[in-house]
Amino acid sequence: MVKLGAFQNFADLTMSLSLPDLSRTSYRKLRSLKMRYFGEVGYITRQLHRLEVHVRERARIAKRRTLMAERSVSPQAVAIARDLAENGYHITTVAALGLDESVISSCRDLYTPYDSLDLAGVIAKRQGKGKRYWIDLYEEFGQQRMPVLDFLLSDIVLDVCGTYLSEVPVLDYITLLLTPPQGGTIADECRASQDWHLDNDRAQRVKVFMLPLGADAECGPTMFLPKKFSDPSNYRAFYPGYFTDQQFKQSGLDESRIVKFTGEPGAVLFFDTSTLFHCGSRTASKPRLMLCADFGPISTYLPHRTAARTIWPESCLPEINLEIMRKFGATRPKI
Repeated sequence: MVKLGAFQNFADLTMSLSLPDLSRTSYRKLRSLKMRYFGEVGYITRQLHRLEVHVRERARIAKRRTLMAERSVSPQAVAIARDLAENGYHITTVAALGLDESVISSCRDLYTPYDSLDLAGVIAKRQGKGKRYWIDLYEEFGQQRMPVLDFLLSDIVLDVCGTYLSEVPVLDYITLLLTPPQGGTIADECRASQDWHLDNDRAQRVKVFMLPLGADAECGPTMFLPKKFSDPSNYRAFYPGYFTDQQFKQSGLDESRIVKFTGEPGAVLFFDTSTLFHCGSRTASKPRLMLCADFGPISTYLPHRTAARTIWPESCLPEINLEIMRKFGATRPKI
């Protein structure tokens, strides 16, 4: 006797829906499948992007890998990169990295004029922009050259990122994010990266976070799962989107394994957000100030084609990246 359970359920579903409802449901399902497999970061599309770029730009990629392979790297940088490869993250401090702590005071100086800014004030300043629950103070002050760059372009930071990525890293962006106290529940407009996700636009990256004021649980710290517990198979139902705390639990992910990035002023986090499930600052009773930088492989930033369109990835600080190439020994640097 043939079991018809699944077919009967489908039949019951179709019979319970009117033709317009069924059409809308089918359309949403097909659209979801298209995004998952053929969207800008779809399972199939992103593999084709990477293949195309690696074939077309293999000489440029090989040069950056050779420069990294020939570089003399400190044992400390090797150890941190190994921790990144094994666990997906490494927490340290500016002082432990042997770096000038003026980066901490410099970030605090940028924060001082905004230390009384509340959520309403941030939303007012961010009219017409996305993610209106924080403000980028680095952008507000015109991205001047200051101790922030000395910190991010230090040998230890670049060597950690380069060793982990196996090539000269590209610095994509720098931000100094101020997230004011949120009060009650975060409004819908404030969700986005506050839900769990992977940064799936590339296979690898290293994000470098630093806390100039320090942070505790009341600041709404960044949360993530170590690599061992960030099983990508748990993401298939939500790819390429985000999922809530409730869906996190339903996916079988272990809440007890969550790491919260807290610490004293000058705490530093290296982590690969393409590998680790993570979410941003949540409802908090105290402000959080965090310096953020994103390093990745050059292949992410080279142009690629999707069907008939050419996609030029976001500009990635060309002058700074030329300086990085020179620091790695390139005589005629090219991004």
